[in-house]
Amino acid sequence: AVVSTQSVHYGRDNYDGCKLLFIEVKISARLSKKIFRGESLTRREQNQLKRTVGDVFRLVPFAMFIIIPFMELLLPFALYLFPGMLPSTFETIDKKKEKSTDCDSALIPLL
Repeated sequence: AVVSTQSVHYGRDNYDGCKLLFIEVKISARLSKKIFRGESLTRREQNQLKRTVGDVFRLVPFAMFIIIPFMELLLPFALYLFPGMLPSTFETIDKKKEKSTDCDSALIPLL
């Protein structure tokens, strides 16, 4: 019963992550068109474009785990070895909080 609920949760996270990534790619395509027309981007738009391009490049090795049969069983080990491999849209809320507290703790000695 626990394994089935975890599988459903994992599947739902992947579905939500793919959906968010697709939305971000659509927005970034619109921003790219804006650049090609010669318009300038705001700082927020620039950051979103950088993040989305980085996510798309991170998705290439991640896609191999999905395409090759039974390789998804090795995905947890790969994510343990290379935690930055997962696109930002696939991160859970706990991971985002953990990353922000790591950044905050790194900034405290600088102040």
